[in-house]
Amino acid sequence: MCHGQLLLAVYQASVPLERLLAVARLCITFLTDILRRSDDAQEIPIMILGHHYISHRQLTGAAAPPTASTHTTTAAVAGATTTTSSSAAAAAAAAASGAASSGIDSTIYRAFLQEVCSFDAQEGPKSFVGVEGSPLALLNLQVNPVAVAKSKRLGRELSIKVELAGSSSLGLSEWEEDYVISWPALRFTTPVSPNCQVTIKGELGISCRATGLLLSLAFGNNYSVKGTIEQAQAPSGPSTAATQPLSAQAAAVQGTGNPARGAAGVSGGGGRTLHGKGSLLGLVNGYWTSIISVSCPKLGMEGVLYDASQQLPAALPYIDLAHLGPMRLPRVWSAIHDALLYTDPRMASGGRAATKLALTMHAYLKALTLESAAARDTGSSSEPPRGQLSAAQRAASAGQQAGSVTATRGGSSAGALSYSALSSGGTDEDIEEFDRMIESNGKGSAEDTRAVPPCYKAEHAAGRKLKYLLHYTLTSVPGSITDG
Repeated sequence: MCHGQLLLAVYQASVPLERLLAVARLCITFLTDILRRSDDAQEIPIMILGHHYISHRQLTGAAAPPTASTHTTTAAVAGATTTTSSSAAAAAAAAASGAASSGIDSTIYRAFLQEVCSFDAQEGPKSFVGVEGSPLALLNLQVNPVAVAKSKRLGRELSIKVELAGSSSLGLSEWEEDYVISWPALRFTTPVSPNCQVTIKGELGISCRATGLLLSLAFGNNYSVKGTIEQAQAPSGPSTAATQPLSAQAAAVQGTGNPARGAAGVSGGGGRTLHGKGSLLGLVNGYWTSIISVSCPKLGMEGVLYDASQQLPAALPYIDLAHLGPMRLPRVWSAIHDALLYTDPRMASGGRAATKLALTMHAYLKALTLESAAARDTGSSSEPPRGQLSAAQRAASAGQQAGSVTATRGGSSAGALSYSALSSGGTDEDIEEFDRMIESNGKGSAEDTRAVPPCYKAEHAAGRKLKYLLHYTLTSVPGSITDG
């Protein structure tokens, strides 16, 4: 994982705007990493009850780290409400030049990594023993997937939207800043097709109360990304959390010669009212499959926020959910697969076709499950007679035999599952049993026919879902700074 190095870039950024962009780059990289393949055959998503991976990485800094002197200057400039733009710019530029004159940072940093995937909501990162010094940065990326089946065009266009809910944050002790992160969703169009299109949809948000900076990125159709960077008004009265003047930020960034490092968005909720009304500071535009650019006309700045060519392999535009291979973030996929496997038909949107997709999705997902419930219980790989199949299984089988799934990559209904296969099932008996399944599912009394172990079913019967957490603690090795 490269997330530790990106976290170090956030810590080493010298001004608030640059740190916000660095946080954004980290978030965009994490999102696109979900859709990347892995060359390691061991990084295959698996069905698990619990997983806690602990490791640490040694990192090297490419730029001079922040120091107490530069921090003090920044705070002084931020708090001087009567300081002119020119004097503020001069002070920030002087601080930046002093940091640059120290040369390349030779400090040895360590990123302590913990990856947790568990049904237990109380499970989280553990404290390391023998770690010296205070943490420089703490990163918590939490993903609690929730799958919702959707239907459009009278059932001719089916999809599943996986919300990446969860509380994510990044804290910087040196700067006394905490960034709150909200995630967009993943959309799987025609999820029962071998060529299921997967894309990022929704808003990525990042906000920091201490600096008053807000960033919102909207992920739209055709892999597009558009967003804004806003500067909230500083609270009335003296405060150490007051926002640094824009002129000082521009001078500091231009003085260090560092381009924009990344960006992320702020949720449309309370983040926009942290300090009252704000002013537009910058615009973000591009495509997450190629280049995302950022421009701040007021600061005279523009640059590349994210370059997909620097992250290999490329993110997958299509995926076969029934045959998942090695993925860059396999434990995230374990949680996503769990959400898809237990898609709630009561949350479906778009009528009977969407509801039936939610009910039959588990019959298609075989990447992490056993061949069938009958094969698990009897030890035989042969399928049970047709009379013993449920309505959902017969509907899925009938749809496959009739060739109702069309996997093409062109047109608005490319790869769409036909409406007849999901709304009628082919016989009146199927419709009646389908209605009974909906009714029993609403009462919570339906038998779980998924081809998963009983202990896995028990977790869902108790109302628990698989959750994912990525935690980083960034520290520096004492005595590692050398003259250079």
